[in-house]
Amino acid sequence: MIKKEITLRAGKKKVWDHITSDEYFSDIWQSTIERGTDNENTIRLVETGETVKITRNSPPNLISFFGGYGWLPLTTTLAVSERRNLTSLKITVHGWENMDENEIRYKIPVISYEWERRLAMTKKMLESGQMPVGRV
Repeated sequence: MIKKEITLRAGKKKVWDHITSDEYFSDIWQSTIERGTDNENTIRLVETGETVKITRNSPPNLISFFGGYGWLPLTTTLAVSERRNLTSLKITVHGWENMDENEIRYKIPVISYEWERRLAMTKKMLESGQMPVGRV
């Protein structure tokens, strides 16, 4: 299992809107995306033709998707929670249980690194342009 977490100086709505945008999904899978006919529950990755299934909860604080890693049967969950003016974004990637150990040893570091890169960019993007704490 891969677990990552960052704390952002941004409101929960701003973070949620960002991580559920088509642009963010496109970056996650490094692919052009097309919404499925149901618009909210599937995304098709144009380059590979793969369909990614999406589950969201209400109120919006958790989104999960199955697929998007080629043939790997992985589920990724993004969870947001807010405390004061800070929002926590937690990422969990799981589904490795039935995979070959050699494949896991190779894939986990690659996927983990990509999430670290993605989260660093998310933090930079959402926090840029905000006034430092205590400034008017």
